[in-house]
Amino acid sequence: MQAEQSLLDAINDARETYHVQPLVRDARLDRWAREHSDEMIKQRYFGHSAHLERLPGQVVGENLAWCSSWLRIHAIIAAWLASPEHRANLLRPGFHRVGIGVAVGLLSGVQNSRVVTVDFSGQ
Repeated sequence: MQAEQSLLDAINDARETYHVQPLVRDARLDRWAREHSDEMIKQRYFGHSAHLERLPGQVVGENLAWCSSWLRIHAIIAAWLASPEHRANLLRPGFHRVGIGVAVGLLSGVQNSRVVTVDFSGQ
């Protein structure tokens, strides 16, 4: 999906700005991120999942975003950088792999909401 690739590019641009190695997509993390975003739309909630606990021996993190109408990628990155917890995930040098999932649907009464899940993994 183009939105997912654009988000990865923006994440890696931010990491480059802070002298952190880029992330690479991981098919398993992509699948989990997409499933989580889809689940949030279908069940009409916005919150973190526990599925990343299935990666034994790995340090993991998850960033979420919710937008109405269209995906504002640079606004998402700016918001994550402004939040200590999200910034830590975004710029953690030990994270090397990432999964990205974007789903579109009704959330909080807003049609065409974009829900984003980004799952990070590494050491």
